[in-house]
Amino acid sequence: MLLITNQLTRVFLGISAITAMAMTIPALANSVPQGIAENVRESIVQINSKDNGSPGGSGVIIDEENNIYTVLTANHVVCSAIKRPGKINCSQDINYSIRTYTGKEYVMKNRQVLQTDQNGVDLAIITFQAPDSEYYRPVVIEDKPLEIGTDIFVAGFPAVFGRKGADREFAFTGGRIVFNQNLRNGYSLVYDANTLTGNSGGGVFDINGNLVAIHGLADATKSGFNAGIPIKTYLQLTKGKVISSDTETIPQSEPAKISSNDRNLQIIQNFGYNPTACEPGRQVVSIMFGNKEYCVEPRPPLTGLKYRYNSTTNQLELFDAPKSNNPNNPNIGL
Repeated sequence: MLLITNQLTRVFLGISAITAMAMTIPALANSVPQGIAENVRESIVQINSKDNGSPGGSGVIIDEENNIYTVLTANHVVCSAIKRPGKINCSQDINYSIRTYTGKEYVMKNRQVLQTDQNGVDLAIITFQAPDSEYYRPVVIEDKPLEIGTDIFVAGFPAVFGRKGADREFAFTGGRIVFNQNLRNGYSLVYDANTLTGNSGGGVFDINGNLVAIHGLADATKSGFNAGIPIKTYLQLTKGKVISSDTETIPQSEPAKISSNDRNLQIIQNFGYNPTACEPGRQVVSIMFGNKEYCVEPRPPLTGLKYRYNSTTNQLELFDAPKSNNPNNPNIGL
């Protein structure tokens, strides 16, 4: 976990009004919304390495296609940077592994560094491949602004009581947004949830279980405040942008290739809809699973142009303005 000594402290001292506001907010309820912690746990992974002495970090599964899983994490978790001016260079002699909630361990297949230089956003994307017998559910991404006082939860694998690497246990801790302030390396969402080394790269979630940020920065003065990189920052970085030396790009959304073993197709069919081609100029309704787009023919009760699937609630949630000014039910559940 990155530590920052002076900047956060100056920010805290310089915004006394905001700090006072945060201190007057009632304590977060002890009970976690039912089912969220368990659902989130399925999407959080450990990231370990035996080559650099690190206790390990965390990551969040954000996509899956043909058994290839995409994990979003903090760059400092998977990149032991060689200290030199200019572009970030990761050491090539360190091997990383991904461990899922089932205890299965996978080799890192690919790494895409989003942090271009020492001042860049501390994010990276890695992938791993699992067999057909294993399936890990990607999270739902939420990029709406979060107000001060909003409840959040941080999920990851902290290194507590001397536990490191695969010995770490999953932790899901609650807190509230304290303020939004640009700090460094993309960190701007500040909260009071308890975190430790090992949580870096893990997810920050809202009360609906949607991913809103990636955790990775702590205040070294032990103020109790920590920071994450908002998902909006990630989406801005990856929208058609070249992100690694091999010129591979990651679009913000892409039409899904329809295949018989796609689990998302079964979910759509369970709602009573048949997927169709996402062709330009064709009147269709989009359904988002992470950053993958599926299209269906428009018919009631679909009242909008775009929906997203929330795996926690098992609902299709309205993602844009409805076609009708008075929809009966914008969310559709099974």
